[in-house]
Amino acid sequence: KDINANNSKAMLDTFTEQLAIAGGTIIQRRLEFLHIFLPELQQHYESFGMKKELPSLSPTDHILRKVRIEYISKGISYPQHCTAKEYSHILTEKFVQVRMYDEKVKYTSVGPHCDDFRFLLDENDAKNFASQGQIRLLILMLKLALVSLVKKQMKVSPILLLDDLASELDPLVQKYLFESLSYLQSQVFLSTTAIDSIPLLQSQKYQVYLVVNGQIFTP
Repeated sequence: KDINANNSKAMLDTFTEQLAIAGGTIIQRRLEFLHIFLPELQQHYESFGMKKELPSLSPTDHILRKVRIEYISKGISYPQHCTAKEYSHILTEKFVQVRMYDEKVKYTSVGPHCDDFRFLLDENDAKNFASQGQIRLLILMLKLALVSLVKKQMKVSPILLLDDLASELDPLVQKYLFESLSYLQSQVFLSTTAIDSIPLLQSQKYQVYLVVNGQIFTP
């Protein structure tokens, strides 16, 4: 507000330059991560979807076979495989174009803080197209793919936290998910209100904890 009142173009130019530098780095790292992560996600999701024994997620759902992630930017089209400096230059040009509007509304209307990811299942926007069961499966596949990527890139086994895993999933889908968890060879914490719904495998080592009135017990 003070900048707008004082009409300090020099100060705005300074802020714009710094914002573009930071924003270019953020965008470059986001797109670089997406380039590395998407094949991992596709491998997990599509191999899971190709299991012929899995007819559905629920009595009314079917497993969607393809997954893709798009990087959505408001008013800017980012080319692939650019440097942070090149993305900063693109941002700078856009900031100049919208400056009069931004001064009027008193906020920065474009940049990485306005960007988002769009998840596509069989080329349909998951947000508007997918059911609760399909969304839940996608989230679980995201977690499994991220764990696999962390293990490959950082050479560590992260701890995986899953809340109410069995909800809204077909029992056969649950079974294959738990098999996938065992292949990760990572420590997994599951929370549920219905332990009988979790298809624990005979080969898996596990410990059950009960939480009652804020107290933890082992049966």
